[in-house]
Amino acid sequence: MYKKGESGNPAGRPIGSKNLATSHIRSAVEDFISRKIVEVDEIWETLSPNEKIKMLSSLLDFILPKMRSQAITLSDFESLSTEDLRRLASEVIDQSQRGGTDESE
Repeated sequence: MYKKGESGNPAGRPIGSKNLATSHIRSAVEDFISRKIVEVDEIWETLSPNEKIKMLSSLLDFILPKMRSQAITLSDFESLSTEDLRRLASEVIDQSQRGGTDESE
């Protein structure tokens, strides 16, 4: 049995590396939409408001990273200095003002 954080395949994909298959699919979808943007725009104008929401939601799945909740406890912050806490708070505020996206998928 493996311990938490221990890989069953030490020669596997490095932590933090991007999945190439996902990158290729995302690129193909972006290329397709770029080539068909005029048609997409024409179709958009014929859709009902509900259909527009569904279409936009479907397209955004390929563009924006999925948001995940993060469990944080007080003990996670106990070892931080006051300066570290201020810096962290500033980063959280900055990200929330930019829409909360993290570019480092």
